[in-house]
Amino acid sequence: MTEHSLPVETSRPAALRALLLVLLYSLPILVTIRPVIDPDIWWHLREGQWIVEHRTVPVTDPFSSYGTGKPWIAYSWLFEVLVYGLHRSFGLLGLVLYTASLAVLITRALHGLMQRLQPDPAIACILTASGILAMVPVLVHPRPWLLTILFFIVELYLIAMSRRGGGKWPLLFLPAVFVLWANINIQFVYGLFVLGVAAIEPLIERDGGEDRRTRQARFGRMVALLLVCSLATLVNPYGLRVYLPVFDAIRLTQPF
Repeated sequence: MTEHSLPVETSRPAALRALLLVLLYSLPILVTIRPVIDPDIWWHLREGQWIVEHRTVPVTDPFSSYGTGKPWIAYSWLFEVLVYGLHRSFGLLGLVLYTASLAVLITRALHGLMQRLQPDPAIACILTASGILAMVPVLVHPRPWLLTILFFIVELYLIAMSRRGGGKWPLLFLPAVFVLWANINIQFVYGLFVLGVAAIEPLIERDGGEDRRTRQARFGRMVALLLVCSLATLVNPYGLRVYLPVFDAIRLTQPF
């Protein structure tokens, strides 16, 4: 082997990783740069416009005759203000920019999580790409659930980071995440569910090499974190009433 062949040999894995990264981060852009065909985005825009014009959130339906005077919780109000601002500034391009930007951020967050769980860079890229392809049906629409997906992955990343030797500090970001989440999408309740599972995990997982006292201490910390994050969700214009749509959905017996 000559001295000139070493750089060529060592550059091949780096070139392959670079190619995989280019392909990976091109994927969300390729699937989201498309015409806006989501029929529900228009009432989100109208509600965002109403909130901006009235400088408050609605408490009753201000649009339809059927809903006049009936309680209405605009639990996605911050998302609606955001997309209304983008649409007012850039037109339909603003909605495409929202969708594409969130898809790229979701890809980056998922890739970061996979890198933490899978040491092989190529496999981490492949797993991330598989996840993005599986999410294509929801990634292509300018909806608040894109932010929910992002927050969900960030939550899993912070929990995994804390569990794998990161200490307590990664979990300190979660209350701020839930403050934003509760003002963007009602699906923040999924995040609380994950925290609940993480809280009881020390009590049911017995083969992690921890003694009973360590598991009990971790259980106490996670329960405290769950309580703080639950309180953080109340930092919204509706307070505790933001949970009313959740209870309404639970009581549904038929599709609406």
